[in-house]
Amino acid sequence: MKKVALLTVLLVVAASAAITIEFPDDPPNKVGDSVRVTITASVVVDLAVDSNGTKKPWVSPQTLSPGTNYVQITHPGSGLMLYASKLGDEDYSDPFDVVIGDAERWQIIGPGQTSDPGNAGNPSGKTPNTATVTAGDVETYTVNLCDVWYNVVNPNPPGFTITSNNPFYRVTGTNNVELRTASPPNWTVTVSGGSYASDESSVKVNPGPATQLLIICGGERHEPGDTLTAFQKGGKVEDPIRARAVVGVPYKVNVHVVDTVWNTVTNYPTGDSVLVTGGPAEPLGGFYAVEGGIAKDVEATFVIADADGKDIYAVNKAGNLTTEYPTKVFVDEGVLFIEASFDKPIVPSNVSATLTAKAYLDSATTVGAGFPITVELVDGPAGGLYIKDPLKGDSSDTKLTIETISTGEATAKVWAEAESTYTIRVTAGEISKDLALTVQELKKLLVAPNPYKYSVHGDIPINFIYKVEQIGQGGASEVVLLIADPFGNIVYRVTYDLSAPQTDPGQQTIPWDRTNSKGNRIASGMYQAVLKITLINGETKALKKNFMVIW
Repeated sequence: MKKVALLTVLLVVAASAAITIEFPDDPPNKVGDSVRVTITASVVVDLAVDSNGTKKPWVSPQTLSPGTNYVQITHPGSGLMLYASKLGDEDYSDPFDVVIGDAERWQIIGPGQTSDPGNAGNPSGKTPNTATVTAGDVETYTVNLCDVWYNVVNPNPPGFTITSNNPFYRVTGTNNVELRTASPPNWTVTVSGGSYASDESSVKVNPGPATQLLIICGGERHEPGDTLTAFQKGGKVEDPIRARAVVGVPYKVNVHVVDTVWNTVTNYPTGDSVLVTGGPAEPLGGFYAVEGGIAKDVEATFVIADADGKDIYAVNKAGNLTTEYPTKVFVDEGVLFIEASFDKPIVPSNVSATLTAKAYLDSATTVGAGFPITVELVDGPAGGLYIKDPLKGDSSDTKLTIETISTGEATAKVWAEAESTYTIRVTAGEISKDLALTVQELKKLLVAPNPYKYSVHGDIPINFIYKVEQIGQGGASEVVLLIADPFGNIVYRVTYDLSAPQTDPGQQTIPWDRTNSKGNRIASGMYQAVLKITLINGETKALKKNFMVIW
């Protein structure tokens, strides 16, 4: 009796696990048409198409829940059967024939790719997903007109256009494409035309072999893949007038190892080096190592000024690479003067002040990008002072060389631990300027510069520097600055409320352009400054500066 019961249970389990598949309506007869299929099963089943005994991924979707659902057959064929399986159980539909679908979309196949028609698991319709070419090589792309599942309807279609997002590409004939700018990123080549859906091929473009060197000066930008810029110089853009140097001061450039279309050859072997010359047997500096296809900060030092421009070239140590064309650098006699100042000449300990410096070659022309400016401590307590380049992150406690950007300006962050007055020297070429940085805790109202002299300080403002105490999460509810003459007449007044940063906790600065309430420049003389700070808890503090001289 027990054996009969067990056999009954097994038969019931086997029956419940069985898979059946059928088309309740007409079977599929065309690629892309949706037809109903009924699956009897206890679990989600996997689907495929049986073509002459071989299972193909020619159905979408490729998994299906029990019940009646819609599917598409994605590849044409005769005697096909829909195949369902799971956990060792399987079933086949009745055979059916499917013809190719209507033309709906373009297909473009790149070098090294092959068509993968009707594969529902590969919606791109090609394999591999990315083609690979060499920059500057002309490659032939295959264009097909296909049905919705990339089955080829017409292998030689007319009426299409090929484009690319590669910055410098060329199409010759109907389907020959030259991609000139190397990856990254991977670029795309797109085919489109008429009412058909467009298609694209992802293409990795590798740089070609090293054939030449390319000098990039400050103010110039590398333009890989370019042929001719506005200055008839391939591979870079920007006005070469920016390429300015100064006699006796090292001028830095980057030298790229490039292919025929100006891409940096990033896999160029290490061990080679380059130098910059002014012509045969005229080296302007030493050799600099090439890493990742670039020799960075290659120095060239000029001994003679050249207002018309000095042509420079680059050569590698191996002797097989040089520049295709010279780069013109205008060489000036030297720096005429320097503008330099601190945004905050008085700061608390460990609070940085920003030093800004500009070097001028004449009354209006600044040095170009990459010009070295030295910032150093010449007077003040040794140790505990820090100078930092905010662009490169370099720092020093005594002396640091920073570089100008394209506007001829360079900046540095300077701060100190000990309270004192530090003398900071800024040097460009043969010209130097000394600046004072005072480090002290703010317990009163500080005024800088004081005294103020119109003939010396020019248009810089007078700064009133003070400290707002922190009360909870806030500081002051109101800050009022008053400027009075010796007779007590208010010549200037400004008020800041909670919305202004001048009321925030910490060190604050109020700049004054030395004008009265009517906007007129005040007369020379002695003045008094009073700063009234109303904290958010209602407490009021008044800070005074009794002697402020303007002349």
